[in-house]
Amino acid sequence: MRILTAASRLAAIGGLELAQLEACRQLRERGHLIDLLYEQRGDLYPEWTMLAGRGVRVDGYALRRGALLHSARSVMAVAVAVRRLAPDLVYAHHQHHSPSAVLGGKPVVCHLHLPPPPRRSAQEDLALRRAHGLIAVSRFTARQWSESLRIAPERFSIVHNGVDLQRFAPAKESRRQATRHALGLPSDRFLVLYAGRIDPDKGVDRALETARQLDASEYHLAVAGEPNPGSFRGDEAAARSYADGLRTSYADAPVSWLGRLEDVSSLIAASDAVILPSRFDEPFGLVVLETLASGVPIVASAAGGIPEILTGPLAASLMPSGEPGGFAQRLRELHNWRTADPELGRRGREHVARNFTLARMGDALNRALEQALEGRARA
Repeated sequence: MRILTAASRLAAIGGLELAQLEACRQLRERGHLIDLLYEQRGDLYPEWTMLAGRGVRVDGYALRRGALLHSARSVMAVAVAVRRLAPDLVYAHHQHHSPSAVLGGKPVVCHLHLPPPPRRSAQEDLALRRAHGLIAVSRFTARQWSESLRIAPERFSIVHNGVDLQRFAPAKESRRQATRHALGLPSDRFLVLYAGRIDPDKGVDRALETARQLDASEYHLAVAGEPNPGSFRGDEAAARSYADGLRTSYADAPVSWLGRLEDVSSLIAASDAVILPSRFDEPFGLVVLETLASGVPIVASAAGGIPEILTGPLAASLMPSGEPGGFAQRLRELHNWRTADPELGRRGREHVARNFTLARMGDALNRALEQALEGRARA
């Protein structure tokens, strides 16, 4: 199958961009040919050049009110590119990419990683309803989109994300200490890690408040991430101001600010626990898989698709209220887990190995795309 995937910026901005790259890598491993439409280059561009046979830069995928003429030309250019590249299927990863993809006259499958936005254009809704296949990263996300689009939930294929068990793996004590030393983190504290965007939705302030409630002689919080202007309507100054305000407000908390790290796998493995105190309904929560695969427990908000990962005994680390007091109490309970319950890390990793591998994700994607084509052929 020749698959044409549509992307915006080829950069590791968040989980969506990395998930799209990995999804296409898995499809390539299963023998499919991958072509690429993109708007901007970024740090993932070299990886895409190795993966995609052909790449075409475009100016946009949808009509914009403030620039109707220019955006209309962009949409038509995408439709022409789709016809010229002649894929068997167009594989989009954001509803914003779907309008022009549908105009190309080829079957379209949209993989939905994010919740429905409060305001969505009619062109996006129409394109999604006309898509030959819809994939959601969790049952929760499928329900959200089903209700928002007013279409049957049966139209959605559920494909949970997968994690690389080689990259995210437990580390020996010597490696954990070396990683902490390299990052200037204390070696004699229970290290709690927050890894994600610095914005209100992700609840980084809850992580800081949790750290403030813990004994600073026993616990330490590491924050790995940077403010995302996209969370502040593109306002870079507002994003920086929010992060600076947190640093000032929680100057008394036992915390190290690490900024954005290219690879957090070694830091996760060096931690004693990870905290994910999201305020919004996480569509899935990839860091949950990465943490469990690393043999480390995670304490997370019971929001969105996260409860689809933390099932059975692992659900003990779900915080229904999302309040810092609950997170702090659970972290106190986990303080001595390496000696009191040394199998805890192994159980979490085995859970991922059974249910959330990249191979399992790739097989599910392959089935979803083939079913979309089969449905098109029957129609």
